Amino acid sequence: MPNANVMCHIPDLTGVANGAQALLKPRGILVFEDPYLGNVVEKTPYDQVYGKHVFVSCALSVANAFGRHRFELVDVEPQITHGGSIRFTLAKIGAKKASKAVALLIAKETKLGQDRTETFDTFRRNCEAAHDQLIAVLNNLREREAKVAGYGVTSKSTTVINYCGITANHIAFISDTTPAKQGKSSPCAHAPIRPDEDFVADHPHYTVVFTWNRIQEIMEKEQAYKAASSKWINFIPKVKIQE
Repeated sequence: MPNANVMCHIPDLTGVANGAQALLKPRGILVFEDPYLGNVVEKTPYDQVYGKHVFVSCALSVANAFGRHRFELVDVEPQITHGGSIRFTLAKIGAKKASKAVALLIAKETKLGQDRTETFDTFRRNCEAAHDQLIAVLNNLREREAKVAGYGVTSKSTTVINYCGITANHIAFISDTTPAKQGKSSPCAHAPIRPDEDFVADHPHYTVVFTWNRIQEIMEKEQAYKAASSKWINFIPKVKIQE
């Protein structure tokens, strides 16, 4: 489904809902995918919070936001995108029968407290703990003079780097396969961005996986890195060093 992951980038949900009401036929549907708030709360991927992500959605929030504009949530489908997303399907009120999955997910979210302030106070504390763990590991490696790199330059990596205070003193470079990014540096941290050829030619001792949602794919691709006895640093859901 092309361009499905777009709603979280749009501040004007009222405009979208009103436009959809005008454009859709009586039994037409509005479908979009968003990173799932439930995964964010559970696994603490604080890197989902950045400028382009105006919202992080759950069934409760989507039903409430679009319910004000004569839509109802009629289906939800989990997706693996972005480390855990949901495909939301909405229809005009009364046009379609909601699937059982909607009621089940809303009940689960209510039980987990996704409609309560204290849940997000806990999330904040978990983010702070994750921050402390990651920077402590990197400070320790710097003191040991270990060579550390980053893997993958994304919007999410910028959030992690700047929230945690990671600098070029912590990571020697960030490897990325996108030519347009190579030869530049990460915002604020000024860590150089190098092509993956440099990563392969001079394996660091440790590498922070900024594209953590693809870590298994990366580990399978970078078999030579493992053979060099180098280690990966993953930070979702907790900081973990693995071979």
